[in-house]
Amino acid sequence: MVWNEVDGRLEFSDAAGRGFSEVDFAVTKLNSDADLGAGIADLVAGQEEIVGQPSDSFFNEGAGFDIITNFQIDGTDELQLGYGNDILADGVYDDIAAIEDVANGIVTFNAGTTTLEEKLTAVFEALADSNDAAAFVFEDNTYVVQGDGVTGMQDTDIVVQLAGVADLTDVVLGDILI
Repeated sequence: MVWNEVDGRLEFSDAAGRGFSEVDFAVTKLNSDADLGAGIADLVAGQEEIVGQPSDSFFNEGAGFDIITNFQIDGTDELQLGYGNDILADGVYDDIAAIEDVANGIVTFNAGTTTLEEKLTAVFEALADSNDAAAFVFEDNTYVVQGDGVTGMQDTDIVVQLAGVADLTDVVLGDILI
């Protein structure tokens, strides 16, 4: 495996620049970027597996979160978060005004919820004291979040941005989490 840091991101490929049938990815520092695009189009029935370790993917309000580019949300790629693979229960969370609905782990918001901070706060309120995961779209990126088992947004929660993934139609979050 070859990796290069390009513009602050890690890019992975084999020596010939082709993709992999499986990549185990463990972030080695907080708030890292990874580009899964090198050769992914050349995969034949292949699949990337991104493994995030909780201590490496913790959310830090000052420094940000991990960013993965070229993630294939159609089930080609999978994401393993550090606290398991349970997803936020479906339904309407009447006690959380910002949330319109949750279906298949995907959160949609009411029109007045417009900032990333508002959306993260609402999702972590819904996650309460669980280790469940949820996802939502903000500004043409998907955010996959996982609670650490403590109510509210903590610096031990996991937040991963899937850059450029904006369409979660027909996506079941549980299908991409392993």
